[in-house]
Amino acid sequence: MLACNLTSDFFRLSKSSILSNNSVIPEQKQIEIDFHLKYSLNFSIIPNPNNGNFHLEVSNYDNVPVTISIISPIGNEYKKIETFEKITLLDLTTLSNGIYLVVVMEGNKKVVKKLIINK
Repeated sequence: MLACNLTSDFFRLSKSSILSNNSVIPEQKQIEIDFHLKYSLNFSIIPNPNNGNFHLEVSNYDNVPVTISIISPIGNEYKKIETFEKITLLDLTTLSNGIYLVVVMEGNKKVVKKLIINK
């Protein structure tokens, strides 16, 4: 018989032999496997396209700061902020219509998405 129990941050697997009369041999072998949930940094631009007013919703499970940068396709940086917030309101109404890049960084993780401003 192989049993798998989820306890805390690890799985406990145990194997025990069952006799024909449904009694269990007292000796059990157990293996514990430590695991941590892995996630990738992600964010949403809502709405997109927009008129320059929008919010970013960041999936940030570590509760560490993220850096948000707004960059033109040729590399000009228009805005850069650091925040702990999961939802950040941004006002870029001074920018011209066009396509921009939103870069969100957390430590060594980096995600880039396209932002469309159309007034």
